[in-house]
Amino acid sequence: MDTQFNIFEILRIAEEVERKGARFYLNAAQRFSDPPRRNICHHLASWRARHERAWARLRREYSEKTGDFGTFDPDNYVRSNPQVMAGLPWFGARDQFTGHENASQIVRDAIRRSESVLIFYHGLREFARDPAGRHMIDAMTDEEDRHIRQLYRLLDRMHSALRSSAATYSCLSLSSSCCFLPPSRPPKPSTMLVPGVSMASFKESGTFSPNVSPS
Repeated sequence: MDTQFNIFEILRIAEEVERKGARFYLNAAQRFSDPPRRNICHHLASWRARHERAWARLRREYSEKTGDFGTFDPDNYVRSNPQVMAGLPWFGARDQFTGHENASQIVRDAIRRSESVLIFYHGLREFARDPAGRHMIDAMTDEEDRHIRQLYRLLDRMHSALRSSAATYSCLSLSSSCCFLPPSRPPKPSTMLVPGVSMASFKESGTFSPNVSPS
């Protein structure tokens, strides 16, 4: 295999993936007129930006420890341009939001894009130069997989909240026996993703710290 990446280059590719993802969601937020949907995009952008900073920190630590800063190879455009490799996942100019998607559609789309990134990282593993590089990619896939699981849990909570709200409103409007139920005070719009799902449900606990260290 002619094209192989060291840890520095792998981390540069990962940084570009996360940078494109953060920029994609920040731009997407501008397409929505209401705070709940904008907040979903802002939190997705924050997740990507947090990982970009983590991979950049690891890359600096790796360079300081090994003195390896990557090489520029004009004969191998893909290897010498991590931006090209990072452009393969679905964070490009195409396939943008229209601004008409609801909250659950935004989350479903985020899952789809994250799954494409996960596939990309699995493919990138075949181009790692050494076991250390493959270990680094394994850490990346673990984080992306964790993000996908969190998005699925969020989607489940959103659907449960919507079903609960629909059942409550149906009961109130069709059965007089439900009239004793006190009206609930809705949260402030800027703190809701969908009725019954607060922003706190979307936030990730703790500070991201990949369980890897430069070899």
